[in-house]
Amino acid sequence: ASDVYKRQIMNNNVKKLRENGINGLWFDQLMEKEANLCYDPTHDHDTPATATGSGYKKMFELFEETVRTTGDQEWILVAGGGGNDAYVKWVDVAGGNWNRKLGSRDNSDNSDRHLMSPEIIRYTVPSTYLGLESAGTVAGASDEYARAFLYGDPFLGDPYKPSTGPLVSLYETYPDIFFDGIFKDRVGLTISDENVLATVIVGSNNAIAVQVYNFNTENASNVEINLDLSKLGIDGKITAITNSFSGETVNFSNTKFVIPSLESLEMGSYYVEYN
Repeated sequence: ASDVYKRQIMNNNVKKLRENGINGLWFDQLMEKEANLCYDPTHDHDTPATATGSGYKKMFELFEETVRTTGDQEWILVAGGGGNDAYVKWVDVAGGNWNRKLGSRDNSDNSDRHLMSPEIIRYTVPSTYLGLESAGTVAGASDEYARAFLYGDPFLGDPYKPSTGPLVSLYETYPDIFFDGIFKDRVGLTISDENVLATVIVGSNNAIAVQVYNFNTENASNVEINLDLSKLGIDGKITAITNSFSGETVNFSNTKFVIPSLESLEMGSYYVEYN
């Protein structure tokens, strides 16, 4: 709660982070951390037991005062690792402190056999930002990062591994999608095969990427994808579709195109241009 400490963080640390291109802060264990007693009355808290909570509150208030009110609205504050209810007024994103692989079972409690929803990554920031593998995959397998890729989640991996090389190349080839794009989940999508998972990322250059993943032990054939641009808030028509991995042109009719074949656990990405 020390005023000197708070201002050191805001005026020096945060300023230097911003100067180096950082625009997000993760606050961990806000409501699970040990609340150490403080008996120094100059630290501006009501009682020794409320020093930690009061200090965080005042630091967030100072953040609002010194950062947000100056016009710098790009900062993102994330609170993860337990409850953050007392600070939701200042928090932009609720982070999840879970390191389980996407789609894994939670076996911490023998009575709990429910599948963990991999869709949680669509709405929260996981504690492992980069490199969250899919459950049940073998390290280095081609679909090791399939779900993270499907959900538009950035990852960090050895570009020479079979599981990451093609994905890293795709991110580099289409930065308008994978760095500047906006994840839209399944909005506007209709898929003929229920075993084929698909999502949409709207890019910055009149382009959309449709990611697909055949989450099945059997191959899929003639998978029809229908992409309704109007549901994405886009007033336009599809002009071209390219297989992002192979670079081949894909035939389409109005809003529909067909994927001739997808092997079991195969991923795909299609670059859709419109005007």
